[in-house]
Amino acid sequence: MIGSGTIIVGAALMYTGRTFWGWPANFGYIAWERGFVIAAVLVSVLGLALLEQLLRDAGAVILPRLAFVTYLVGAIVLISAEAFVIAGRGYLEPQIVLFVVLACLAQAAYGVALVQSRLVAAWVGWLTIAWNVGALGILALLFPNVYYPVLHFIAPVIIGIALLLPRRHRAESGPAPSG
Repeated sequence: MIGSGTIIVGAALMYTGRTFWGWPANFGYIAWERGFVIAAVLVSVLGLALLEQLLRDAGAVILPRLAFVTYLVGAIVLISAEAFVIAGRGYLEPQIVLFVVLACLAQAAYGVALVQSRLVAAWVGWLTIAWNVGALGILALLFPNVYYPVLHFIAPVIIGIALLLPRRHRAESGPAPSG
């Protein structure tokens, strides 16, 4: 999950350079920029699949599976939309909106499962919930036509870092059963 955050920084830097700093953007440049977004999404899918299993092992059975499937569907939709951009056919706004909604809901569900399972400190789960519900609300109300892929990699990076911490720093008590 940390890897997906690292990859998306490359896409964000390329987008910023092209949009705000006037870097020349030919077909190859756009292909690399959007390719970084696709790569970041694929790596996040792999990381969230591993997180799903960790959460299941910690006692959370249903919610992690629903979260993973939801995120996977969103990832497939986003990859197809990004492929259209690479092919020079423009943005598919409805598909991008669908990804944003599915990714935020899936990551919020992961946050609930993290709180319930005690796999990491509870604040990590609560922060994941707050970030994703807040991002979804703010984007829907204030920026309905804006797409910032980097927003969907903040919580996974934080979760990934929390999972790397020694066990005694991750959670004070053992796993709790959850649904």
